[in-house]
This record gives sequence, structure tokens and C-alpha cells, in this order.
Amino acid sequence: ICDHVHRLDRSMRKMPRKLRGSQGACGVAATRMGMQHDATAYTALIIACETGKKIEMALEMLADMQERGLELSTLTYNALLRSCAHSSSNAEKALELFADMRQRGVEQSLLSYNAALLACGAAKKSDRALELFAEMQQRGLEPDAASYDALICSSSNFERAIEFLTDMQQRGFKPAAQTYHTVIRIAACETSRLDTALALLADMRQVGLEPDMVTYDALILACVKSNKPDHALELFLEMRRRGMQAAGSTYNALIGICSANCRFEAAWEFYANMQRDGLEPDMTTYSAIIFACEQCSMADEALDVFSKMKARGFKPVLGTCNSVIRTCANGGRSEKGLEVFLETRQRGLEPDASAYNCLIRAGTKSGKGKPAEEKPWRS
Repeated sequence: ICDHVHRLDRSMRKMPRKLRGSQGACGVAATRMGMQHDATAYTALIIACETGKKIEMALEMLADMQERGLELSTLTYNALLRSCAHSSSNAEKALELFADMRQRGVEQSLLSYNAALLACGAAKKSDRALELFAEMQQRGLEPDAASYDALICSSSNFERAIEFLTDMQQRGFKPAAQTYHTVIRIAACETSRLDTALALLADMRQVGLEPDMVTYDALILACVKSNKPDHALELFLEMRRRGMQAAGSTYNALIGICSANCRFEAAWEFYANMQRDGLEPDMTTYSAIIFACEQCSMADEALDVFSKMKARGFKPVLGTCNSVIRTCANGGRSEKGLEVFLETRQRGLEPDASAYNCLIRAGTKSGKGKPAEEKPWRS
């Protein structure tokens, strides 16, 4: 069957462009192959399309079947539903097909409902998923593990997700990795639920499942928001051991939390790591690493990063300029700090009191201070 699908695909590609995109193109190609135009043959090919992830071809075959007046069975619909359900761009089509089944009096099986629940998740329709879940039970269809997985993955509400996860486990079903990922990510959105998210991570590992890259990123960001640098670093190292690469936003968050906790070497290592991973620093990255330099009065390093930031076309915000000025003043480069001070004012930004004070103190200590009325920043 899969070979027939590949042959059908090649046959359609050889057709003129105008005909290839028209309704019935699959039928024309199938005729050329000598394929029988009956519901059983079409259903078999649609199932093969589902396996081969050829959604467009499956939908072409559906159109062809309808044009020929062929009857669609539960098996045919289920294959089409599953083909469309996983894709956000085709999720609405899956829900339309599910409604069409009912309208045509075609029996909706547990597999039909499970596919519709998956489509609700892809289409971000959590309320519709709840309705379908209740409806299937009213019709005497007992949910299985796939039903719960799909329902939980469609949820955006933590309490509901936990309720269904608990119910699922009490029924003896083992949640899929994606189910854990969903609940952990929802929990990680709230700093007050970080401990719950980490407990779910431990539960997940206990049953032999591991988090994916997106789940690691969500947990690391949650640790950063909760100011738990050790937890964040541990998760990052674990992620790297498993051969995963962190997102740019995750690196920015790690640099930020290291800076805030006076861990300059760790912040600088993350800055270097992200570039080795092929990720370009952005405005947030540069600002965070400059702040890290400030904590250790690393003036030369701060100036170097500040220079690279501008060379890449970023316009430093006032907070970053203040940080560079303070770092230079406190790190023995007050003349450079004054240059940045004047440059900042030329851009129409006014350095804050802390930047003024640092420069004044630096000037006084070096013995190069001028009377207030002669100071260039008063002009």
C-alpha cells in the first residue's frame, strides 16, 4: 500500500501543474496506475497516507471519494482524522470531519473521539475537548490512555490537567511523555508551582521517561524567576549531558540570574556557550552580561561587550548605559565612563544619579575632579 502511495505521488507530480492542483487529480493519477475506484482501495491508500504523513494527498483522496459518491466508513474517517489532528494548520479540518461523521450517520468510535481530542489540543480548544470527553463517556465509550493523553495535552488550566493526570493514574494508565511535558510546562508558568513542576519531573523519570528540550527550557526559566540559580544550573547541565541545546531566551535567563547572584564566571561561560552553539546574542544578552561585568567591576570586559553590541546595530537602553558608566567608574576606567556618559547624553538619554555619583567619586579618588561648574555633564 505504501508503495502505491509513492507511485501515486510520483504520478501526480508528472501531471501538468494546472491539472495537478485540481479536484479529482488523485483520481486521474490513480486511473493511470490502474487502481480500482472503490471505497476499500481509497481507504487503504488514505491509511497509508496517514502513515507516510501525506496529509494533502489524503485530503485529495477524500475529495475524490466524495466526487465519485463513494461511502466513507468509520475506518476512512478515522484515518483522515488522525492525519489532520496532529497539525495545528489542519486541526480545524479534523474537527470538521468529526462533525461530518455525525451528520452522515457514520459511527464515531473511541479512535474517532481520541483523534478529535488531539485536534482540540492542536487548535487550542480546551473547552471543546472537555465537551467531547464528557460526550464520549455518555455514549458508553470508556476513555483509554490515549484519551487522557489527548485531553491533558489540550488543557491550559493547571488544576484541570492535574485532576485528569491523577484520574488517569488511578485507572492504571501510564501517561505519555508529552502528557507530563504539558502538565510540567503549565505548572512552570507560575513561580508558586515550581516545586510541583519539579516533583512531576521526578515522577516522570521514575516511570522511565525523560523531558524534552522545551520542558527543560520551561523549568529553567521557572527556576530563574524563583531565583533558584542552583536548580537552574543543575537542569542546564543535565540538558547538555543529554545532547540538547538551550534556546537563546534560556541562555539570557541563566546569564541574568548568574549576574544577579554575583556569579560572573558562570555568566561569562553561558555567554560564550551560546555563541559556540551558534546563537547570536541579542539586546537582552548584552545587557545581562554587562550587568554581570558591573558586579565584579570588570570595566574592560564591559566596554568590549558594549562595543560589540553597538557594532551589531543595537541601540543601548539607558539602563545598560548606566551600568557601563558605573562599571568604568568603579573599575579604574573613569575616562571611558565619562565618554559613555557624554555619548549617552548626545543620544538624548539622561544618566541616572548613580552614574553621576560613581563618576564624581572616581574623579575625586584620582585627584582629577573639577569644580562642579566646570564638569562637562552640566552643560
